[in-house]
Amino acid sequence: MLISSMIVKTRPGKAETVLTQLQKIPRVTTYGVHRGNNIIVVAEIHDIKQLENLTAFIMESIDDVLSVSPTYINFEDEIQE
Repeated sequence: MLISSMIVKTRPGKAETVLTQLQKIPRVTTYGVHRGNNIIVVAEIHDIKQLENLTAFIMESIDDVLSVSPTYINFEDEIQE
């Protein structure tokens, strides 16, 4: 499982609308709007390719998103016993 935090930057005045859309995405948790137009997001996904796909999905399908910037990525393999 891969855990990534990201900052989603929006057009001024559009953060609340974007926040509502982000909250509908499975395996994505939002932590509010900061400094006017930055939304803190944490995603739990399977691999780096899914992170790329999620970032592209947010950029392409949600109006008023200016950027999606991963700020932290942690990937741990499960140990099989």
